[in-house]
Amino acid sequence: MALWQIPFNVYPSEDLDISKFVLSEDYFDEDEDAWKKLSVSIDYFDEIKNILPVGKSWSQRLVILGDIESNVFEIGIEEDNTVSSASFRIDFRTDFERIVKKIIDFCIQNNLTVINMEMNEVSLNYETFELAIKQNTQTELYNRLAQN
Repeated sequence: MALWQIPFNVYPSEDLDISKFVLSEDYFDEDEDAWKKLSVSIDYFDEIKNILPVGKSWSQRLVILGDIESNVFEIGIEEDNTVSSASFRIDFRTDFERIVKKIIDFCIQNNLTVINMEMNEVSLNYETFELAIKQNTQTELYNRLAQN
């Protein structure tokens, strides 16, 4: 993950229990069963492909939508092609509004929850995401480094 990317994880909202997640070294291990209950294929995310084109992946178990160095949506898949995880990173150096709004709409339509790296649920409205991105410590650090 690049300094200019703000990460978010996506989960089915039904029966989501964030307390099962474990935070370790600024990264959290998620509830591995979160996506198993929904049991959807990669086609579930076709709407995201309309805003972030399929990119090149380094693994058969990971689908990349967008650019791994910029705005990207990553979908982990099991051997049976069902989704095992979903996350996205927003590049705060870009005009990210359209992408974030489409992801929010997708999450609302599909009853999905977005969790930030502090393990907090992010409200599904653009203003909340914009603040989360612009007031992030990574954004502040990047801006300080860019000024020097």
